Amino acid sequence: MSDADADIGASPGGHLYGFVVVFGVLAVALPLLYLQNPLHFDEAIYLAVAERVTDGGRLYRDAIDHKSPGIFAVAAAGIVYTDAARSVLVAIPGLPEPPALTMAVLRLWTYAVVGLTGTLVALLGRQVADARTGMVAGIAYLLAAYLPHFEGYYFLTEPWAVLPTVLAAVLLFRRRPWADALAGVALAVGVLFNQTVFLFGLAFIVYQGLRFRYPDHRSAAEVVRTVRRLVLIGTGFVVPVALVLAVFAARGTLADMLYYTFVLPATSYQTPVSLSGRAYAAVSLLPVWLLAVGVVAVVGRNLLRRRAVNDELLFVVLWGIAVSYTGMTSFGAQHQLLFVFPPMAVLAAVGWQHVAVARPTAVRADGGLARRWPAVPDRSTAAVVALVVLVVLTAGFNGLLLGNALAGNHVNEQVESAETVETRVDGPVYTWPPNLYLDVFSDELEYGSRYYMGVYGPTVDGVIEDLEERSVPYLVVRRDHVTENGRIDPEKAKWLADDKRPLVVYMNRKYEPVDGTEGYVIFRRTDSG
Repeated sequence: MSDADADIGASPGGHLYGFVVVFGVLAVALPLLYLQNPLHFDEAIYLAVAERVTDGGRLYRDAIDHKSPGIFAVAAAGIVYTDAARSVLVAIPGLPEPPALTMAVLRLWTYAVVGLTGTLVALLGRQVADARTGMVAGIAYLLAAYLPHFEGYYFLTEPWAVLPTVLAAVLLFRRRPWADALAGVALAVGVLFNQTVFLFGLAFIVYQGLRFRYPDHRSAAEVVRTVRRLVLIGTGFVVPVALVLAVFAARGTLADMLYYTFVLPATSYQTPVSLSGRAYAAVSLLPVWLLAVGVVAVVGRNLLRRRAVNDELLFVVLWGIAVSYTGMTSFGAQHQLLFVFPPMAVLAAVGWQHVAVARPTAVRADGGLARRWPAVPDRSTAAVVALVVLVVLTAGFNGLLLGNALAGNHVNEQVESAETVETRVDGPVYTWPPNLYLDVFSDELEYGSRYYMGVYGPTVDGVIEDLEERSVPYLVVRRDHVTENGRIDPEKAKWLADDKRPLVVYMNRKYEPVDGTEGYVIFRRTDSG
């Protein structure tokens, strides 16, 4: 045990006790601020699809979205649990009233998942360096996940996929056969929530290849050991995935599942880049990004100079680089970046230990980070002051974002809106742009299409086919998408406007405005056109 480890928790005021208090506040109290925020666009999809499935519909056939099946299974479990425990849940102070109760239950489950992930990130930091580094990493992860811009407080796929991914990393660092097999199982669970987890696997393969850059890792025994690890991980991964695929095959929807979760997103889903979203992402975590990028730069330099690099630290660097792809290519660089936060938190914690802590604890096996910078004392005053200034500025920026996130909008407004629309229609509806909260918060409204997802690529034709075959009588269109002359504006689409244009043309030809609410214009199908 190192001296740093021995000091932790040595007294009631030790680092461990402070960590437990701060971690507990961040994990329990902070996300509750967002509990009654309006239903997120993606949350509404997951709940609406799960409701259709629990009513007997087939996932990817009767209710279609491009996400992996895990999130719908959890949503369905939330619906069943809420129905069974409704009498108890409605008596708990702070929870919204039905029909928003299921949303709150699923968010609370998500907060538990994020808290458990933070615990694993702390363990991961300890595996890479030491206990103090792990504590800093765990706290950094929770802070990042619950910052307003990154949306870790919603019931989304990312928090549920990140948990098994971090568990897989912790298991892989154990370097035991049983741990490798369980890591494969964990990665399978992650992929069944979000396809981005495949990038973690890619990072591990690259990491194994880079280990062969040193002669002592090229022995026959080392090659056999590496192959054995990959086989165990692969076996652990394949078994649960195969079981899930078998379930879909038995229901006759395997081809649908593979098409909508893999083929369609890979071939048709390309969103534009929001520069403001990237600016928010950068400023929200600027000190953390700088520390993490600094560690990446040092590790990269040591690799190029063929210096020894700590194996665990190298893998965390590769992991962070690999999973950043999804976040950096997404529209707003928001919840997609949640995949980056575990490796980022560990790297930032390692960087903080190096920059700000006297006699920084060496990264195990000397990752090249314990070397003192020339002419810089153990505790770099200038670096610490600069980081503190950045933290203060960043805190102010996030305070403004938090105020905006919590001000005004409340889930009850969506519930009231759904109830109002419900009184104005007497048949199935299709919403434009697609927004499923009307379906989720109304027992009477029936959604008029199988396509619950955002519309793009070939799904445009599918929606037109549904509207035509079912003669869906109503459109509910957001007011800012309707022109002064009562036409739906195709240019208002947030992205992929050209893809959506044929659908908008169809709706303008087949529907006319007949009524409205504060936020929506209600269109009725006509016989003309």
